[in-house]
Amino acid sequence: MSWVEAFDPHVVFLLAGDAPFLFALARRLSLTLGIPLVIMSNEDYYFKTRNYMPDSQSSLLSLMFRAFMRILRRQARLAFAVASIGVFNSDGLRRVHEDAYGVQGVTVMPPTTLKPGVEIGRSPDVTFAYLGNLGHGRHVSIIEVGAALQRLNPELHLDVYGRTLNENVLSDLQNSPGIRYKGVVPYDEVVSIMHRAHVLVHAESFLERHRSQIKYAFSTKLADYMASGACPLIYAPPELWLTRYLRETGAAAVVSDPNDLERTLDRLISSEAERSRYAKQALMVAARSHSFEGNIDRFQVVLREVVSG
Repeated sequence: MSWVEAFDPHVVFLLAGDAPFLFALARRLSLTLGIPLVIMSNEDYYFKTRNYMPDSQSSLLSLMFRAFMRILRRQARLAFAVASIGVFNSDGLRRVHEDAYGVQGVTVMPPTTLKPGVEIGRSPDVTFAYLGNLGHGRHVSIIEVGAALQRLNPELHLDVYGRTLNENVLSDLQNSPGIRYKGVVPYDEVVSIMHRAHVLVHAESFLERHRSQIKYAFSTKLADYMASGACPLIYAPPELWLTRYLRETGAAAVVSDPNDLERTLDRLISSEAERSRYAKQALMVAARSHSFEGNIDRFQVVLREVVSG
């Protein structure tokens, strides 16, 4: 408290996670110092009903998880009750917080600094790439995309870039004929890959135990996908917020039914005009809602208004 008082802050800013202590600390500082509290949340931890912790099959850990969630939900509720505003990375997450806690919310979506490539180095054959997290059962959907490509043309593959510490996931990827697993690459190479690919794939799990946990998730790499100049392809369950967002904005070819996957891939492979249509719309949406400079300005306006009362 001595350090905080000497620092003399104008606002308490909390990047919310699943740490009850931080909610309690942020609330205490706001009330003690008489300054506004701003909470930014990019996850829906305190709305989850399924145990997302490691070793979740353990009965003891299951009991501990339920006790932990009661504490987390209580501290989140108390903190949001005194917050001046909540900042969220999607409209879906903002709405669920507004409904649950009555907090005034604003949406500031994940930004990107990526600029579209000039398409130099793209092969004449259509290429597909996936970049990012391989957890939460995503690898199963990724493998399904690779298998669908193989059925259409045995020469087609999905190049997969990302880290996995799960040996079973790694083995499944390496032994899938439609997948070329490339491992982890530095960000400057990630940008180069995005600029070379014709279609950038994002996939989420269709298994119930995963899809219920990612209802409001929005992958940060999607903003890069949309700004890259390539055609984004999303293979994900229909109820996910990112699926609805990309379908409503037209910023990606969206497949929310596994039965439609092969048909959509075939259409993207055979039609350059189709790929170009999605790529151009994605660039428009990226400029409108995912601009790094624009989102900085939006966030600073929020903070100034809160501090000025």
